[in-house]
Amino acid sequence: IQPYIERGDIEFLTGSLVSSSLKSRQFDVCLSFRMLPHLDNWKNHIQELCRVAKSTIIIEFPNIKSVNAISGLLFGVKKSFEKNTRPFSLFEIKEVEKEFEKRNFQLTGKIGQYIFPMVFYRIVKLPMIAKLVELPFRILGLSNIYGSPLICRFEKRNKNRC
Repeated sequence: IQPYIERGDIEFLTGSLVSSSLKSRQFDVCLSFRMLPHLDNWKNHIQELCRVAKSTIIIEFPNIKSVNAISGLLFGVKKSFEKNTRPFSLFEIKEVEKEFEKRNFQLTGKIGQYIFPMVFYRIVKLPMIAKLVELPFRILGLSNIYGSPLICRFEKRNKNRC
């Protein structure tokens, strides 16, 4: 992103994921990818996203109703392939949805990514294989139930209300 920063097209900010100095409703859309499963205070992260988003938040997290449910048992195997992997939390969509609802955001869309563990596709390193293997699950609608991670869109219920 460095060329975009140097041209002034974007601003790169760093700070706390749970308590920032950003203004309330500063961004139209907020994204949170690969964050939630690694935060002890994930509810505070959601609270902060809701505070700084005007209307929409897109968030991604590992689905407990997936093969990830046995990830603890297979963590050693995963670590042998991905040297820099670390433990992560799993989430039921209802518990995440509840945190957004408390803050006047509602779930308006979701996409489940993979039925097979992502590490499998990282090992294979062939995106076309992933597409082919996952296609039947997507066609049957199983990816949105058992796929992981889940990508969810939450939108402000009353966009005029603070």
